[in-house]
Amino acid sequence: IAHAAACRPLEVRTPRGTIRLAVANTELQREHGLMNVPFVPAGQGMIFVFSDGDLDRGFWMKDTITPLDMVFVRRDGTVSSVAVNVPATPPKTPAEKVARRNGAGQYVIELGAGQAGQFGLLPGTRLVIPTVDAQ
Repeated sequence: IAHAAACRPLEVRTPRGTIRLAVANTELQREHGLMNVPFVPAGQGMIFVFSDGDLDRGFWMKDTITPLDMVFVRRDGTVSSVAVNVPATPPKTPAEKVARRNGAGQYVIELGAGQAGQFGLLPGTRLVIPTVDAQ
């Protein structure tokens, strides 16, 4: 994932394999996310890390040009919800038509569409996420 190179990598074991994630733990990294990334390779993605616990998170998918699965994960590693196949939002899409998704958690993992199911990520799944401090 091109611009994610500036983010440190993190590996998370899932029920069906290990995923390699770029860590977005600063405000700027979280805001940019996977904007303008044309393709997310299988087994890769991004993890958004927040410092304020298991709050409801609202994501606005502006300029996210590839469909994604979004996995909302609580502080204890439990998957609270999964938004599957969140549609791509081409550049210049009017704000009111940009995809939005909400879920509760301290972490949000974004993977290419279809990857959450392939890795067994369902509500109630327990993950061990290595400690990452958010800024």
